[in-house]
Amino acid sequence: MPEKSPTPEPIEAFAIPEGSILLDANDLIDPRSFAIAGLKKVLTERGIDLPLGPESDLDNPNRLVILNRFAVQIVTAGINADEITVPMNHWYRNGAAPQLLLACHVDDENNLVWFSGVLTGPEFKKIISNQIGLKNEITISINQFQGGIDRLLRFVRILETTAIPRMALNKLSQAQSVIEPIRKTLQSGLSVAVFAAGAIIFGPAIFRPRLVENIAMLSGNPIEMSAYKTRNSDSGVPIEICLLTPNVITTSKKPVAKINIDRPIIFPLEPLNEIKVYRNGELLWREGRTSTTKLIGLVPWPSEIVPIRANEKLLLSIRKEGSSPGEEAYIYLQANSQASFQKLSDLENSLGNKKSKWISTINKQLKNNQNLALTLLFSEKAPNSKVLDQARATVLSKEGCQKGE
Repeated sequence: MPEKSPTPEPIEAFAIPEGSILLDANDLIDPRSFAIAGLKKVLTERGIDLPLGPESDLDNPNRLVILNRFAVQIVTAGINADEITVPMNHWYRNGAAPQLLLACHVDDENNLVWFSGVLTGPEFKKIISNQIGLKNEITISINQFQGGIDRLLRFVRILETTAIPRMALNKLSQAQSVIEPIRKTLQSGLSVAVFAAGAIIFGPAIFRPRLVENIAMLSGNPIEMSAYKTRNSDSGVPIEICLLTPNVITTSKKPVAKINIDRPIIFPLEPLNEIKVYRNGELLWREGRTSTTKLIGLVPWPSEIVPIRANEKLLLSIRKEGSSPGEEAYIYLQANSQASFQKLSDLENSLGNKKSKWISTINKQLKNNQNLALTLLFSEKAPNSKVLDQARATVLSKEGCQKGE
C-alpha cells in the first residue's frame, strides 16, 4: 500500500498594515536602512523637500536622524509586532535627547516598511515615568504611538524646533530643569522673598501658561452627515467626519459653519483624501485627490486663492480616507455680515509683533471663535514665542474625536 504523502503545513499569512511602503532596493541590510529608505521614499513621493541627515552617517543605528533640524530617534520592530524596544542611551544626554520617537515596522523578506506612529519627547517621558532608572532599553506597546508618518511630517514642517524640548530622563537633569529658572530669577536681582511671594500669588500659572492649558481642552466632535454619491443624489448612508475647525453649528442634512475671517484654516482630526471648496457652483480650490492622499491637521487657505467675502456662502466638500470617489460630505461656510467680518491681514497687522497681544487675542477667541483662534495661532506672521510653539504642538498632537455618550 503506497504511503500517503504528508499533509502540507498551512502557510502563515498576515495582513499588511494600511499605509505600508514597498521598497525597490535590494541592498538593504538591517532594519535601520529599511526605515531610512522608507522615509526617503515618502518624502520623494509626496514632493516634500526637507533636509535629512547626518548625510555621512545616515545608516548608523547609533545616531539620531535629523529631519528639518528635528532630532528623531527611529526604533524598529517586526511588521506585526505588538511591542517595540527603545534603546535609552540617547535619552540620558542632557540637552541632546531626541525630540521625536518614530516607530518603524520592517518586513525584510517582502521589502516592506510601515510607520505606525510618533511620540514626542514629553509624551515618551510620561509613558515611561514609572520605568526610568538608567535602563539600557525600555519596551512599550505599539499602541502608544500615534498618527503614522503623517504626524511626523506635520511636526517637522509646521513647528519651530524649539516647540518640542530635548528632555533628558536622568534625575539630575530633571532637577536642574526645575532649579534653573529659579536660579536665573534670583540672579536677576530679585530677593527670595519677592520670588516666593509671586509664586504664592500666581501659583502654577507662572509655569503653565493659560493659553496652552486652554488649547489642551479643545476637542473635535464627530459630525454625522449624509454622504453623496453624486452632487445631486443622496446615498442615504450617514457618515461621520471629525473636524477641529470649521465649527459646525447646524448638524442637519445641510450643516452650516459660521465664518468671520476671510482666510480660515481647515483642521481635520482624521485623515481625508480630498478637500474642495466651491463658490457659486464653481470649484474654487482643491487639496488632495487620490486614495493615497492623507490630509490631516492644518490645511490653510491657499494664499493665491480669492478669500471669503462678507455675507457670501461657500460649499466645503470633504471626502474621508477610504471612501469611494464621488462619495462626499458637504458643509456650508456662511460668512458673517460686514460688521463682524474681518480680514486676516488687518487683524495680523493690528497685533504687530507683540507676543502678549497675540497670546491674549488667541486665548480670548478660543471660547467663542475657535476657527479664528487657530487661524491666528498658525499664522505665518505670529511672533516667535515659546508659548505659541507649545500651543501649536498641543494642537498638532490631537488625534481623533470624542465620541458622544
